[in-house]
Amino acid sequence: MRFSRDGFEANCYGIPFIPWTDVEGAWATRVKRQRLLCLQLRNAESVLPRLSPFRRRTAVLNRKLGFGDICLATTGMTPGFTEMLDYARKYIPEIKED
Repeated sequence: MRFSRDGFEANCYGIPFIPWTDVEGAWATRVKRQRLLCLQLRNAESVLPRLSPFRRRTAVLNRKLGFGDICLATTGMTPGFTEMLDYARKYIPEIKED
């Protein structure tokens, strides 16, 4: 996963670079023991074709379940979820947590 002042990408999840300006809303939630950063995109239809086939199917399921267009988790990664959330809040300060 890579975060920068311009946007983020998560090659480990098949998510290409997405500018912060394309993020319409964000929230942090928990599913069982895993914490997720859920992102609602302004124009998801332009991003979905750029996702890996698996990630496209996951994005459709995420939307149906109310998790937004893209969910990011850091299970087993360094830095962890708290660091990712802190960094994302620099660009999306209104991130809510469950």
